[in-house]
Amino acid sequence: MDGVENETRLEILRQLVEFARPVGADSLLERMASRGIRMTVDGLRYHLRILDEQGHTMRVGRQGRLITEIGRRELSRSLVDTRIRQGLARAESAAQQVTLNPSTGRGLVACSVATCPRESIADVAEGVRAAFSGGVCTFNRLALLTNPAAQAGEDAANDHANIAILSTATIDGLLLSQGLVFRPTFGGIVEYGNHRPYRFVDVVDYGLSSLDPVEILMKSARLQVRSTLDHGRGFVLADVREMIGSVRERVVQTLDGIQRLGLNGVIAIGEVGQPILGIPVRRHMFGVAIAVGANCLFPLFEAGVEVQISVNELLVEFSQLTSSDVEIPHVTAVPVR
Repeated sequence: MDGVENETRLEILRQLVEFARPVGADSLLERMASRGIRMTVDGLRYHLRILDEQGHTMRVGRQGRLITEIGRRELSRSLVDTRIRQGLARAESAAQQVTLNPSTGRGLVACSVATCPRESIADVAEGVRAAFSGGVCTFNRLALLTNPAAQAGEDAANDHANIAILSTATIDGLLLSQGLVFRPTFGGIVEYGNHRPYRFVDVVDYGLSSLDPVEILMKSARLQVRSTLDHGRGFVLADVREMIGSVRERVVQTLDGIQRLGLNGVIAIGEVGQPILGIPVRRHMFGVAIAVGANCLFPLFEAGVEVQISVNELLVEFSQLTSSDVEIPHVTAVPVR
């Protein structure tokens, strides 16, 4: 059967799915109007006829329409597509709101939020320090959050704390500020050997998942971040960005230029037209693999500590974040719009 790409017809299905009985045209018109979609009876009949022909709805005599099982599956598919677009849009929005100036070290950066037991704060700081030193964490900076509005209610209990950890969207924002456009392709698990990244062994396509790949893979049994840090062999999480080959030199220069801010998460820059850590790229393109900031939390997962992470949630002033080897400051933050 044909898919439903028309937003008006998708809204009709959303209204019908709420009823276990046939719905007449008058009721549908009222409900559509309440959603800001106004149309004539003839216009509604036109859309219903198409939905009938596609098998998404069926007419029940003079009583009205029912959504079919085919229609329910189509509505479910459309909701997944919407979540995928929203997830990508959120990551892009976070990157576009990064205002960090590498020359001054001031400006907003994108952060994920780690919620952990308050007694584990020192363990999180140690995780950031170790992961950064091992080259599998984006930045050696973090802070405790104090703005309740920016924490979405997650820090209501005194026995838990919310910690801001820089996300790879900050690097994306710095690239965009230099006019360097990229396309997120995969998030996945990278195998390390002899303290060097070897290959991706599992990936999730950013365009095929309604969740951030980090959220899907972060509790994978294959992750062995502590082993990677201690022995040079194991598995960590990384993202891949695909970029046009003609800007490769500029990308390398830009990433080199922001290292003084504490950047240490770029694990590989591929050659034009060549796979990056086993992941193919399109012709005339090259890949950049970046270790995700959440790698610093995985040793805690492995030790059985309860930690939750929300990806690309907040914007924080970079100069208020501190190195993990000093006392962690409290900062306010604003949510990503």
